[in-house]
Amino acid sequence: MKEQLMDLTSLHPYTKHLEGTEFIRVREKNSNGFFGRIFRDDKKSLKQNNIRDRSTVVVQILTEPESLTKDQFVLWFCRRDCETNTYRDKREIVF
Repeated sequence: MKEQLMDLTSLHPYTKHLEGTEFIRVREKNSNGFFGRIFRDDKKSLKQNNIRDRSTVVVQILTEPESLTKDQFVLWFCRRDCETNTYRDKREIVF
């Protein structure tokens, strides 16, 4: 799946410099706008991960390679600026 996404022309400006698929994280985006589950098994295709037409996914470009196990999860901490509806001081922890 990650290889499929890296081959997309629209993502090429963001992925062309990456050394491999371990530098991207693919997540679903929920209808409420928050990120959902992380698609960990990159051997599965988009279809096998139940990603259909008009589904929204998030492709995160990582600075460090990542290989999450099925027992690990990612937690984000950040400050929300309610006036501008933005987030800042993001911090990510993998457990």
